Amino acid sequence: MRKLLFSILLLNLHVYCLTPIFAQNATDTASQKLLNSAQTSRFKLPTATKAIAVATDHLLKEFDRWLEHPKRYKIIALKECKGFPEGKLYPFTIPALAYTNLALSGKIKQEHAARQIRKLLDAVIPIVAEFIHAPGGDIMQMKSYSRHGTFLSTLNLALANYALVSKDGRYKKLHNHIPQLLLNALKSKKGAYIDSYPTYTWYFDTIMALLSLSLWEHETKQSVTSALLNAHLAWRNKNIVFKTTGLPRAFPESNSRGCDISMQICLFANLRPAEAQKLYDNYVKAHWIELPYAAGFSEWPKGAKTPSGGDIDSGPIFFGIGSTASGVGIGAAIAVNDQVRLKRLAQQLYIVSPLIHTIIASGKNSPLLAWFGRNIPLNKEYLTGFLYGDAVLFYAVTWTKYPNEKTK
Repeated sequence: MRKLLFSILLLNLHVYCLTPIFAQNATDTASQKLLNSAQTSRFKLPTATKAIAVATDHLLKEFDRWLEHPKRYKIIALKECKGFPEGKLYPFTIPALAYTNLALSGKIKQEHAARQIRKLLDAVIPIVAEFIHAPGGDIMQMKSYSRHGTFLSTLNLALANYALVSKDGRYKKLHNHIPQLLLNALKSKKGAYIDSYPTYTWYFDTIMALLSLSLWEHETKQSVTSALLNAHLAWRNKNIVFKTTGLPRAFPESNSRGCDISMQICLFANLRPAEAQKLYDNYVKAHWIELPYAAGFSEWPKGAKTPSGGDIDSGPIFFGIGSTASGVGIGAAIAVNDQVRLKRLAQQLYIVSPLIHTIIASGKNSPLLAWFGRNIPLNKEYLTGFLYGDAVLFYAVTWTKYPNEKTK
């Protein structure tokens, strides 16, 4: 009952106080109309399409503004995202994927996407080389993937995305070398997962590697990924998928996790759509929470014995709903065309964002501020309150089908 009363209070706070704060970020006619309609009706919320359009518009303007000065963005991104395991990677590679999504869907010109992706790639390539200890700081000198599946797979996917919007070939040598490292690693594993880092592994990085190779094949007219994917799916169904839920562990000795599954669905939908739909259906059964006052994907399966709070991967957890699982879940819902849950998630984004901004502006102690801590600076200029969150959300709200014939 206390949770219910608190949620009602939050919703009323949005209706009476928070919409004007969100309006400060609306710069075009469509956004202003949306906000005006929200202000004239206490309980009327925008459609999913409109809510996502407002978020996309905000994020595109935000990253375009940052990338006017790419050197400055690199400094700020490394500083503000250092508290995250992939803080040196995702603030560069994930927005690159979002720009490709926007170009492929016709919302921005491919020339603009290519220009912005080049800035991000030129910033992150030397960062990756340093992080994985490439000989002489040159990834081209790598003889193996050195158990760095996260950084190499994600960079390879960003390079593949660049090839989708530009044919200038400037990264061609690197984009032929990294796939060979990943192919050798996958073949040696005989269907098992590749390592994310020398010390630990998230299984979804293997899916990231396979998707990046599938796009590389689309460009080079080769054909090896399908067999590797089939071998991996056979291995994971035997070794890490729970018979009770049909969902895979996130990493060894773990349960299924929402932040992981949401991203896997986004990746699978561009790699093996039938697998994405199957995974999504099982995900909804085990992780979807529908409350009178909120809805979203849980970080851990319903009914499982889990930590009471979130961690750096899950983000803050509210009433069992994971913020990362639900944020990336927007992309998952788009990918499988689940309009019902997409509407719920998108409308809540419209509510939660100004709420976060109000908490930040208050400057007072709160569970939200305490969760982020000192290592993750919060700023109300960001839609999610922090740069890392905006980078990931940028990809989720813009999710688009890749032009890859092999995924049909």
